[in-house]
Amino acid sequence: MRKGKLSNGDILIYKDGGKPGELRPAVTYVSEGFPFEEACINEHVFRVQLNEEIGQHFGFLALSSEHCMDQMRERATGVAQPGLNQSAMNSLTFVHPDRSEILHNFNHLVQPLLDGCNERANESRTLANLRDTLLPRLMTGELRVGAARELIEELA
Repeated sequence: MRKGKLSNGDILIYKDGGKPGELRPAVTYVSEGFPFEEACINEHVFRVQLNEEIGQHFGFLALSSEHCMDQMRERATGVAQPGLNQSAMNSLTFVHPDRSEILHNFNHLVQPLLDGCNERANESRTLANLRDTLLPRLMTGELRVGAARELIEELA
């Protein structure tokens, strides 16, 4: 599984999916243990690693843009379950500054924002799991509020 193992900064594009006759592409930026601490991808996902000059952060935002999403939908092949192939992915275009210092500064400023979003997404998932675990037990009286606090403190 070394080939498909994810690393911080990877961009993932889900190359098929949606509903019959319509591709609904999705783009994810991997960092801060999001979407998972350890994960591998399969043949339904493209891992995009752009050259250092453009950078992953600018690339993620560019590939997430409506302009690139439209290109993905236009280039999708297949009727029942449309998807993207390698040549369609390689033909995607987006505008970027031609000065590397602008891109470098942009990526430097955006990285903490994207990492923070992923960190908060993980926190949100943890809180939702905690809610889904404790709330039914609190509602039925199986668990008292004081005991719930103790459980939460033990987990934290």
